[in-house]
Amino acid sequence: MNLNLYSVYSYPNMILCFFGGYIVDRYNSTTIQLNTTHSHNNPHNRVTGVRWGSILFCGFILLGEFMFCLGIQFKMYYLALVGRFVFGLGGESLTVAQNTYTARWFDGIVFIPSLSHTLHYHHHYTTTITTLHYTTLHYTTLYHSHPLTTILST
Repeated sequence: MNLNLYSVYSYPNMILCFFGGYIVDRYNSTTIQLNTTHSHNNPHNRVTGVRWGSILFCGFILLGEFMFCLGIQFKMYYLALVGRFVFGLGGESLTVAQNTYTARWFDGIVFIPSLSHTLHYHHHYTTTITTLHYTTLHYTTLYHSHPLTTILST
């Protein structure tokens, strides 16, 4: 039962990272025209796609965690599965946005340590949250949900 929860999280990430990268890289202010005065010449407007992509992916993560928590609380396994799927829609694509932020913000000799710190913390939090999910499911067997799981993961 627990492997289904991770599998459902992983299914959208097999393909969605490519689309997430496309949203982050191509969907910028020249497409949506947020700033109408010379938006194609301003280098700060290139980050707009990363901002909106990050907000979108964080929204998927928050909604998915909330659905997962409700599924556990009300003993609805299928709602928990759908919550993990929605969580997966934003999980790894947010990592793409994080790496894009890091690449655009840091340059030169500072880039490699900053990228390694970003990836380290991402994998650390992913492991912690996955452990909390499985621990919650193992000890509660879908009887009770711990709201700390949702708070820590967002």
